[in-house]
Amino acid sequence: MELLLTQVAKKKSWPFHGEIIDFQIAQRDNILTVLEVIYNQFCNPMFRQFLRYSWQKTGYIDGYIARRETEFDTPVESCFPKDSATICEHPGCQILSFIRCSYCSSLFCFNHFIVNKHIHQ
Repeated sequence: MELLLTQVAKKKSWPFHGEIIDFQIAQRDNILTVLEVIYNQFCNPMFRQFLRYSWQKTGYIDGYIARRETEFDTPVESCFPKDSATICEHPGCQILSFIRCSYCSSLFCFNHFIVNKHIHQ
C-alpha cells in the first residue's frame, strides 16, 4: 500500500481499486472531457423539464410552471441511484460503478464513463 501511495505521489494520478489511472483533473484536456460527458448527459430529453424549471425558477425566462411540469427526476435521482454501487457493466470490467448513464441506463465506473468518454449521439 505504501508503494502504491508513493507511486501516486510521484505521478499525481489516482489510485483506482489497485490500478493507477493517469487522469489529472487539473489538466485542461481532462476538464474538457468531464464537461463534454456531463453536457452529453444533460442533453438527454429526460432532463428537459428539469432544465426548463431551473431557468424559470431563477427568473431568466418567464412563464407559468404547471404542477405536472415540476414532476421530474433530477440528475442525482436518475444518474446516481441508491443501487448504483454495483459492478461496472462494461464487458470485462470488475470495478464498482459510480454512475448510471441517462441514455442507456447502464452502470459504469469512472474509467469507462469519464476517461473513455461514454457519449451518446
